[in-house]
Amino acid sequence: MNRLQFGALAAVLLAFWGALEYYQLESVWNNEFRDPYLIAAQHARFEGAKQMIPPDAIVGYITDLEPNSVSWSAAFNGAQYVLAPRLLEPGTTRQWLIANFARPADFLAFAKSTGFHIEKDFGNGVVVMKK
Repeated sequence: MNRLQFGALAAVLLAFWGALEYYQLESVWNNEFRDPYLIAAQHARFEGAKQMIPPDAIVGYITDLEPNSVSWSAAFNGAQYVLAPRLLEPGTTRQWLIANFARPADFLAFAKSTGFHIEKDFGNGVVVMKK
């Protein structure tokens, strides 16, 4: 076996070893962190809101998460996915408004200050409001 063949064989073996190590690392990661943003839990959180809001509604969306952060995007996209076919739009310009909060908040004060009234507080940070 010449040096070129030996080098090619070594490269193939190292690539194969790297692929196996990567697969093992990803398997462990996926088993430990199956749903880091709790997307699956959003079905239960938003079930009541889904029943209350008309399917053809465009719904305002507010949250206490940092805008344009990974957490904000995960929360918004998770809510949008669960509430489909309703469309979510960040802000308070629509007739319907859904609050998706990670921490306790004074929803009644917010509703009064923005011209909304609370239709239902579903707990766990989910509140449906309407103008």
